[in-house]
Amino acid sequence: MGGMCATASALCPAASPRQTPQPAPARRNIRLGVSTYSYWHFKTEKYPIEKVIDDAARLGFDGVEILHRQMAEESQAYLNKLKRAAFVKGLDLMMLSIHQDFISPDQAERRKHIEHTKRC
Repeated sequence: MGGMCATASALCPAASPRQTPQPAPARRNIRLGVSTYSYWHFKTEKYPIEKVIDDAARLGFDGVEILHRQMAEESQAYLNKLKRAAFVKGLDLMMLSIHQDFISPDQAERRKHIEHTKRC
């Protein structure tokens, strides 16, 4: 009977010596962004990317994904304007979404999307 009690006490957590609490593992900082696409269909007129950047900062996001087809233009001046707006607000420009179609059965259509991707 003594052997059974010793075995039972060894398996019982209350009978085992106290363990030192371990610190919680460090949490990863998951950065969240919003896409300009999220604002695309709210109104009939275009919602400027600059306003999405302002909204993202106000709402506490870490960055913005830009949908290429929503850009007002592709000039270097415009791109610098967007980068500056994000920088001033403390936001990352996380991604550029270009909505390509590489699986079209039409070879000319696929080629068009490949060239568009390279240009972006």
